[in-house]
Amino acid sequence: MQLAFPRLVVLAKEHVQYDRDLSRPLVGVKRSKNPHVAVATAMEGKRFVLAPRTSNRAADQALIAKAAETVRAQTWSWQVAEMSGFLFWKKPSMLRGMGDPLVPIAQMATDGGGIDDLATELLLIPDAMTKAAEMLGSQTLFCIVPKRGWLMVSRGEVGNPFAAQNMHAAASGIASRGGSSSIAGDVVVIWQSGKLTGVDGRDGTSGYISMQGEDESTWWP
Repeated sequence: MQLAFPRLVVLAKEHVQYDRDLSRPLVGVKRSKNPHVAVATAMEGKRFVLAPRTSNRAADQALIAKAAETVRAQTWSWQVAEMSGFLFWKKPSMLRGMGDPLVPIAQMATDGGGIDDLATELLLIPDAMTKAAEMLGSQTLFCIVPKRGWLMVSRGEVGNPFAAQNMHAAASGIASRGGSSSIAGDVVVIWQSGKLTGVDGRDGTSGYISMQGEDESTWWP
């Protein structure tokens, strides 16, 4: 299988040069330390080739739009990762995103094991996130992207400082084994009613919540 390009990809901030690459923070202000979204135009070996930002803003906007279309057309599904409740009243409480099972295995192998099936980008597919909200019965979701090929979502509860603890533990553990495939082990992205609205983060031993969501203007410095 040949991957379709251009496409949006979610990467660790450290793997994106904001002054050079056509990219923006997933959520938050310009130059945020949060994961970034970038436009990939190809793959060389196991690395995405990122489109450079140009002086032609209209052309850049067109490329971003085409990359978004590619992502929204990809294969996706949700796998129930955890149930809660009692006996017959158990319901899904955590889901794992599943991407395209036909990606080239050797090329898409990730550090620490596993395959980058492009599941991380379900976070950028409105239909996929709406389906996850329906399955979980919640219009607020906590989402983690600890490494390439991983996206896990659970019911969210903004304002409760302990609500995201399980997701933080999962993100930290997966990211710590992800090597160069890691994205973020210290943030839980918040999705509410159709859009990404902020993060529940960890900075050393302290936590913080930022409700600065997606901002298309941050594609440009």
